[in-house]
Amino acid sequence: NKVTRLDISSSNISDLTGIKDFIALTYLDCNYNKISNINISNSKSLTTLALHDNKLTSLNVTQNVNLYNLMFSKNQISTIDLSQNKELHILSCDRNLLSTLNIAANTKIESLWCGENNLTTLDVSNQPNLLQLNCIYTTISTLDVSSNPKLEMLYCNNAKLTTIDLTQNPRLKSLNLSRNELTTLDISKNPLLELVFIEFNPLTSLNLQNGNNQNFILPSSSGTGKNSATLDVCSFLNNKKLSCIQVDNVAFSNANWAKIKDATATYSATCSLGIEDSVFDKVVMYPNPTKGEVNINNIALEKATVYNSL
Repeated sequence: NKVTRLDISSSNISDLTGIKDFIALTYLDCNYNKISNINISNSKSLTTLALHDNKLTSLNVTQNVNLYNLMFSKNQISTIDLSQNKELHILSCDRNLLSTLNIAANTKIESLWCGENNLTTLDVSNQPNLLQLNCIYTTISTLDVSSNPKLEMLYCNNAKLTTIDLTQNPRLKSLNLSRNELTTLDISKNPLLELVFIEFNPLTSLNLQNGNNQNFILPSSSGTGKNSATLDVCSFLNNKKLSCIQVDNVAFSNANWAKIKDATATYSATCSLGIEDSVFDKVVMYPNPTKGEVNINNIALEKATVYNSL
């Protein structure tokens, strides 16, 4: 009853009978075991509870009001009550059977990993301190991160997102939104962003013009010197509907980013606004060639830019 720290990870444990008598625990690591049941209701001083990779089907933490770090990834938990855990800063609950996740009471959360669950929605509007959000492999179709101004990492790949607004996330550095249903993505208001992985989307518009393109993290084969053995590199490949990618510097992107886009896409400083080709078919431009004035009729334009003498 005086033990404050207990690490019994990777010990082939299936039965934790008696853990309820460890009333002074502040740190408990039970990762990588075969635990199917745990009673930590008497350990009211717990600040860290790690239960990754066990056989839990339920978990009661309503008496552990001091929890700062809660990790129960890779179990079989379908519901969790976090309403009493208002000191929670780190929550890892990915790879479970959760269909809902209510974190309205957990306003101090900085890191949330909840991917590979049965989630269809996720409300993070009450998490102003959120720095990391990982909600990969879900069926989430709408994600509002406008109330998360401190957000630095957003991984929501392999979901059902159709749109996302990142204009209120100026600190964002890493973004993975591959394998969604996005048609547009604009990161021009994210000046710190240096990782954009946005493969396999029906994109027709991609604006990467954030003033930080020279610091984007690229595969080592690009010659930038930065290396990664994971998907933590930039890629805009496999977006078959995307013909133009808006960037800071076209010459730089052509020289350094040639292998991370589809051959059918081009880098440009000013991509079109998605006007259908059929609209341009009706345009009348005369005289052509000309040494002076040119007239453009049958289309409404805010401006026309001459790129070269042709």
